[in-house]
Amino acid sequence: CLFCVFVFCVFLLYFALHSSIMRLVAFLASAMGVGALIPQHNSTCGLEDTGVVDCENPDLGTCGNACCAVNITGIESESTTDVYDKLVAYLKSGGTDGSFDYVTGPDAHGHNPSDDLRQYNISWDFILQGTHTTYPGYYVDTLDFAIYHDADENKNQHSNAKTFSLRAFNLAGVHGALGDHGQSYKSIAYLAKDAFGHGVELHKIFGCGIVEQQ
Repeated sequence: CLFCVFVFCVFLLYFALHSSIMRLVAFLASAMGVGALIPQHNSTCGLEDTGVVDCENPDLGTCGNACCAVNITGIESESTTDVYDKLVAYLKSGGTDGSFDYVTGPDAHGHNPSDDLRQYNISWDFILQGTHTTYPGYYVDTLDFAIYHDADENKNQHSNAKTFSLRAFNLAGVHGALGDHGQSYKSIAYLAKDAFGHGVELHKIFGCGIVEQQ
């Protein structure tokens, strides 16, 4: 029908204009020296081996789906509360490339446990959850974090500052994700360095392609 053709043409025109505008914005930002203000989606590995940093640990079905568990050590901070606050703020902000998010609030049945575990006097002070979304593709993975109660045994040798550790876990969210092209480790590594600085250390403990690399 003519109306259907008209609607289709309007959509084509909209997407063409949108694409042109985005290219123009990127060009102007680059010309004005503010290209860094536009997210570059550097936390995504992609489906092709293009040599993206921290994508060299592809996992294959360790958790049924691809997954990765990492201990992040050497986080300079005054307390575990500061570590928690910084991590939550980072997730809420989306990170430098806008790919992360913080998960909270009740589920469909009203379950909404607290992130704060300090009242239980156990080895962990805080537990929290987030997500990472790849671009393009928009695959959403789940990120879980647990912040250790005790400070690291060794302080930063250069600043003598107190440091803490947390455990981070990434699970591929879409069903049937046997492999991840290194994305599970990449999401954790990108967040760790972006949120806490490049001085942190990452120690793979499960998944992350460990079996394949042995």
